[in-house]
Amino acid sequence: MTDSNSSHLKRTLLAFVSGLLIAGGIVYMLTKHKQNTTATTEQNNELRKDSSIFSGEHFYRTHHHTHIDKDAESIVLMPEEESMLEKGNPTDRERKLIELLPNSPVIYLYDLKVTDYQKLYYNPDGTALSIHDTAVPNLINQAMKNFSAQKFDVAIAKLRPLLNRDDPNAFFYTGAAHFYQKNYPQALIMLNRIGNLSNNIFKQEAYWYKALCFIDLQKNDEAKTLLQHIADAQGFYAAQAKKQLAALK
Repeated sequence: MTDSNSSHLKRTLLAFVSGLLIAGGIVYMLTKHKQNTTATTEQNNELRKDSSIFSGEHFYRTHHHTHIDKDAESIVLMPEEESMLEKGNPTDRERKLIELLPNSPVIYLYDLKVTDYQKLYYNPDGTALSIHDTAVPNLINQAMKNFSAQKFDVAIAKLRPLLNRDDPNAFFYTGAAHFYQKNYPQALIMLNRIGNLSNNIFKQEAYWYKALCFIDLQKNDEAKTLLQHIADAQGFYAAQAKKQLAALK
């Protein structure tokens, strides 16, 4: 083999090895980038999942559907109880259990429960209701967006025009916003209005948040009454109510 051919072969091998090294480096970088991206996405998902202060609440999407099954599972009636129901004479226990069953439709906006959306915010012909030339669906959507972001002043302002419409969403989320701002008297005013509605979607939340308001206001007798009702009803907040009762004794 001539020196020229030998030199050419060396250059070819060197180029081939260099190419392999470059290709390997690119593959490594791409794999590493993908791993980092996946890890970052998983971390972001965990942060999103855990960052909300509402993630353990009955009105938060985490409990969509499952909370209904959980609340209803205790409604098991004996034959004699069934006959009493047929006569229209339920016991106190039955009333408390039946009270948990949702009686109105629910959707979720920004992971927050909203009831009777179509009925409250749209006309029968499908057009949006309006207040002072503002579309009502826009008000509730903006209110839920800001409540979810913990911008409670903005949420309260967006919900204010809905308060004169016997709107359970406006009553509850205004009350809850005041609660998170530690404005307990205003929170109680809003939460008390929920008890006068036929729509029962927020009744469990209303009892619970009213009890928490009374605890923070150091009105322990009022708190104990509500907590006992929550515990007896065996609903979503029953276990937490029992813990609070034990702490108040």
